[in-house]
Amino acid sequence: MSQTASLFKMHISPNPTSQTLNIHIESQDNEAMLLQVYNQHGQQVYSQIIAAFSGSKHIQITNKLRISGVYTLRLTTKKIKQSLSS
Repeated sequence: MSQTASLFKMHISPNPTSQTLNIHIESQDNEAMLLQVYNQHGQQVYSQIIAAFSGSKHIQITNKLRISGVYTLRLTTKKIKQSLSS
C-alpha cells in the first residue's frame, strides 16, 4: 500500500501484517518526521521521531502490533500531516 504527498512517499508491507511491519519512506525534503501508529479504537500504540533525511529511509516495527486489526499510520512534518490505514 502506498500513499503520496507533495514532499514524501510512504509504502507499508506486508498488508496484512502479523508481527513485523516494514515502512519505506521517500522524502524530497530534509525534514524531521513523527511516525505514529493508532489502532482501530484511536489509541496510539507506537510513536517514533525520525531524524531529518533526504532520500529514502526504511523503518521496521517489530512486536508492537500484536493484535490483528486495522491500524492507521500518521506521518507528520512541519508542513504535512499524512495518514495511511492498513
